[in-house]
Amino acid sequence: MDGKRILLVEDELLPALDTGDVLTECGYTVVGPALSVSQALPLLDQPLDAAVLDVLLGSETVWPVADALQRRGVPFVLLTGMLSEMPPAYRSAPILGKPVHYEALRHAIRMLIGPAANPISDHAHAGADQPHVNPSRGKTPEISDG
Repeated sequence: MDGKRILLVEDELLPALDTGDVLTECGYTVVGPALSVSQALPLLDQPLDAAVLDVLLGSETVWPVADALQRRGVPFVLLTGMLSEMPPAYRSAPILGKPVHYEALRHAIRMLIGPAANPISDHAHAGADQPHVNPSRGKTPEISDG
């Protein structure tokens, strides 16, 4: 897949995997996930189109990664459960609360870098309470729970 490359930095494994799946289904190539600043910084040596950054990574913040991305001109989306404590240097970045609503994340990434070249699904993870329609099952779409 020749999708746009998005660095994913998230210290919680399950949200990292879910977010990575959403980005992949949208047609982006996920770099990572990096679970810490020390895992993320070496990944900045490769071409990146954008990043999704969890603000709080255990006992550290993601600011060293955000600073390095800003120096390289790579836009990013910030994910946080603490919206009130955002340093001024990062207030121009899209900020999404946690838990992440994946439609908002897809929209924020599209606003930063445009759509992916080859999205797998335009409606991937439209919402846990939304049924998914499988158009590959003949003339009558099959509706499933997930």
